[in-house]
Amino acid sequence: MAGDRAGALGGLSVKRALPALLLALGAVACGGTKHGAGVYSETPSQRQARQEAEFAAGEKLGIDGLRHELGALGVGPDEYALVVEPDHQIEVIQLRVGRDRMAKLDRDALASLVLDSNFRLTFADPAAERAVDVTEELFRREMAKEIAVLKRHGDWERVPRLRRGEPLQTLAHRIEDWCGFEPGGALHTVGGRWLEYSHAPVDTAVREPVPGVAAARFDCLRRVVYATQLRRHFIGYRGEPPPPLYPT
Repeated sequence: MAGDRAGALGGLSVKRALPALLLALGAVACGGTKHGAGVYSETPSQRQARQEAEFAAGEKLGIDGLRHELGALGVGPDEYALVVEPDHQIEVIQLRVGRDRMAKLDRDALASLVLDSNFRLTFADPAAERAVDVTEELFRREMAKEIAVLKRHGDWERVPRLRRGEPLQTLAHRIEDWCGFEPGGALHTVGGRWLEYSHAPVDTAVREPVPGVAAARFDCLRRVVYATQLRRHFIGYRGEPPPPLYPT
């Protein structure tokens, strides 16, 4: 009798739990996630260790490597000099070519060398420096890094993306929810077509005495923007050709 009663109660518990389970499964199927699901908290020491490791990994080329790669691009030893960077007192290579000479060089390859050496490749001529735009290469690398973070946490398929026909405001609210903000607390929409960060998440993260929840929430916002190439919708590109789409 006791066994029958326990079995009946167990069956009743399962029946009561079933609707909630079905709702939860439905939410997952529809892309639903809990508030703040994309916020990956770190302790200050973990954050510092990660940033130091990223910086160390970023310097793929030292001075000798830079010299070799510049030679492979056709840059002669007489076209650059080894100098000491005054702010950090480190050795850097200063490329000393003008605009006409720069037009004959592979500027995309030079941009890669700037990043691979952690900016130890510099330019004596401001016009030559402006001709080597590291922005797109830097963005591509940041995108790959943030996608890797999302995949490591099993969230790459769940990160909020713009759906066909979805208003940008709706996407903004989904991203805010993903990153632990209330609707309108982190992103502004402009004219229904453009996005921008609100001041609050940026200011709060900067003012946080020790990087914690506020920093992690802003990291989440930034991660979504980079990983999904949402920057194409940021207001800074209004009136300009959109940046390229990189394969993911």
